[in-house]
Amino acid sequence: MLALRRTALVALVASFPSLAAAQRPDAASRGEEPCTPEGSAICAGIELSDTLATLDARLDRRHTALVRLVRGDTTARGEEDGRITRAVDTLHATWRRLRGDDCELHGALTQAGGTWPSVWATDCEVAATRARIATVDAVIRCITRMPADERRYRRFDCLSRLRVLPAPPRRGAPS
Repeated sequence: MLALRRTALVALVASFPSLAAAQRPDAASRGEEPCTPEGSAICAGIELSDTLATLDARLDRRHTALVRLVRGDTTARGEEDGRITRAVDTLHATWRRLRGDDCELHGALTQAGGTWPSVWATDCEVAATRARIATVDAVIRCITRMPADERRYRRFDCLSRLRVLPAPPRRGAPS
């Protein structure tokens, strides 16, 4: 979804000669012309897309660190517990798709004109990604604070924070 919006913004910029020369808003710090027209959807979209790309890379690095941390865990029988690693990986990909779909709805619901719905959607993705990075970092801290020999038994509460849907209440064995 992000790639599609970014492509649409780039195509729109290229179609208007006055916007084609626009640089990112931080361009002035590099001695370049600032994005014009300032405050436009194009400038906002470019800035947010750049921010999102940076945050996505950071999230991927944090996710990789989490998977590395969980990958070495073993089951009660001493076997590597690949099911949890696969579930964490799958949930990461699912969260990204959900983020895109949810934020696309957010942008559409603004009923703004022009490219503003895409800007609002990307802004939503930036906020959601910042929150997800904080969650993944909290899970990593939670796991690393416990002794390695206790992680297999105590990591449930840490890893549960990654869930997208509310957790069912903890009970005895499923009926």
